[in-house]
Amino acid sequence: MWHIRVYRHKRNDKPPGPLHDELVFERLDDARLLRHYENNAKTWAAPLSTTDFLDVHFRMSTLPGEARSFEIWALRKPDDPLGIISSCATYLRDAIMCRGKGVRVTGAVIISEIYTDPEHRGRGFAKLLLKRVQECFDKRDDLDIDFTVIFGNGCLNWYLELGWKPVPATQLTINVDRFQTCSSCEDAWEYLTLQEVYNIANCDVNVSKLRLSKAQGPKTHVQILPSAFMARHHLFRSALLAYKLGQDHADTRHYGVSILEDEATEVSAWWIHDFQNGRLMIGRLYVTRLTNADELVVEVLEAAMGEAGRRGLREVVLWDPSPQVVMAGMEILEKYETEVHVTTGERHEMVPCVRWKGGEERDVVLEEGHFVSWS
Repeated sequence: MWHIRVYRHKRNDKPPGPLHDELVFERLDDARLLRHYENNAKTWAAPLSTTDFLDVHFRMSTLPGEARSFEIWALRKPDDPLGIISSCATYLRDAIMCRGKGVRVTGAVIISEIYTDPEHRGRGFAKLLLKRVQECFDKRDDLDIDFTVIFGNGCLNWYLELGWKPVPATQLTINVDRFQTCSSCEDAWEYLTLQEVYNIANCDVNVSKLRLSKAQGPKTHVQILPSAFMARHHLFRSALLAYKLGQDHADTRHYGVSILEDEATEVSAWWIHDFQNGRLMIGRLYVTRLTNADELVVEVLEAAMGEAGRRGLREVVLWDPSPQVVMAGMEILEKYETEVHVTTGERHEMVPCVRWKGGEERDVVLEEGHFVSWS
């Protein structure tokens, strides 16, 4: 009698693939950037078509200064320049830091778009890629960089094992499904033009430097500068995505709002229409006074709520709200009761994880980590 043995592969078994030390780590040249974005489109494009997803990234690269600020890094097969196993993007951003001895302007690198070919997942290639990126930026002397940031999702221990420490992240969320704004209120709001957003951003940078200079103690305080460049980056991408999703209305486009009480007291906000997730993201809330401006903050949040409702978005989201903003959120809840739902608390997605250059152990505080910080 013949005995037939049947060998069953475990569900997690993978076909033979390249070893870690066989792969080539390199910065992709322009001719191969398309492959990185084609790979990312497989996971992140929806609800956009692949063609629209690629077009958005191509047009983003045409922004003044954008091409010089980002690089794509990859692990590839040694015999195939297009055989990308894992890749990621790095964005150079202006930042400031203070350790109790005055503010210093520096640079930060935001790492995003981390992707591994599904055929090769589960073998540690993404970790290997990020370790190589670490080594590269630790050694580079052509850039003034002090720290790198990954906005992590899911299990943050994965980033911690690689040296990127999660820092506290909170958010204010206002659900506006039942909110009805009054037309007279909308007429009274002073909506910002693009140029006004950029002008406010320039003032914001100066105020941010002044505030950080007051940081005390042994901790290292850092902030990604909310510059006009960053505002332009986010607003341009938002407009591109709105157009691709059929949500662009140029004749009624609102970029933000500004409310002035007097020459010394101003509260302004610019926002991003996130139609993919049904929310209005406040890119940056600029407040000239950290106290006693609650009423103005309430008005700005009301304007954002009105904009969200007008564009069919279900909620307004602000990252890392200050105590003054949290208080304003509670005032909105008390004012509108059943029309809105307001929550504040820990953020579980897009949590900033920070690594100091060279892996140096530092107790880092990320100040005012609003959505503008993300790339």
